[in-house]
Amino acid sequence: MVILRRLKLPVLKIFLEVYREVFGKIEPRFLIEDEFGPKFLKPIIEEFVELRTTENTSENKKNTLGDIMALKWDVLKVRIAEWYKEISAA
Repeated sequence: MVILRRLKLPVLKIFLEVYREVFGKIEPRFLIEDEFGPKFLKPIIEEFVELRTTENTSENKKNTLGDIMALKWDVLKVRIAEWYKEISAA
């Protein structure tokens, strides 16, 4: 997904780790759907585009960033599941 390129590499790494933790084995199904990117992925990514982190960023800050991302995905998890169920039934 092109939208992922907007994140700096250290932030992208955390983002993808958190995404896999939240969605587990079901996550690849969402990514192949055309609507997922603009509807769910883009709004979250845009919140972190300007974030500047490096490989030298403290583990505490990385963990905090991961926690924030996890909270955002957790809030959307039910909506994403409902959306996916709806498009799968169509």
